[in-house]
Amino acid sequence: MAIAIAKRAGRRLIIAGNHTEQGDLGAYWREQILPEIGQNGIEYVGEINDAQKNELLGQALAMVVPIEWDEPFGIVFVEALACGTPIISAPRGALPEIVEDGRHGFLVRSVEEGAAAVARLGMIDRHACRSRFEESFSSRVIANEYLGLYRRLIAESRQRTASR
Repeated sequence: MAIAIAKRAGRRLIIAGNHTEQGDLGAYWREQILPEIGQNGIEYVGEINDAQKNELLGQALAMVVPIEWDEPFGIVFVEALACGTPIISAPRGALPEIVEDGRHGFLVRSVEEGAAAVARLGMIDRHACRSRFEESFSSRVIANEYLGLYRRLIAESRQRTASR
């Protein structure tokens, strides 16, 4: 779907990451993705390290990952926000909790909506994307969430012990 969005929008798409050669996923790669690579601005750069990922995301107009499953979290979306990069994805799983549609990117349901979202990326403030990361997903925020959880669990345990 990301390839179809990029082609419909007339934009270059860089695909990064690993892929499998085995089973149904390998067949999907060979039959659906591989024939598109090297054509119409569709590129595959393979696996990248964290520094390369940060550079790629930081320079990208957007990260386009229109998931087709109920993603329970998806760290790559948070990594994009940390780079100030808007996200184009689908309103499935945790995405509506990570991306505020129209503010940090767009949640789309079709190739047509995805291409329209690409055209509207200029209205997304990259600073708002970075702020979303800082306010909700930074190590400071996550550490404080864990501390609060541990404090609640300790207090509940003490209450149970005291009531025995």
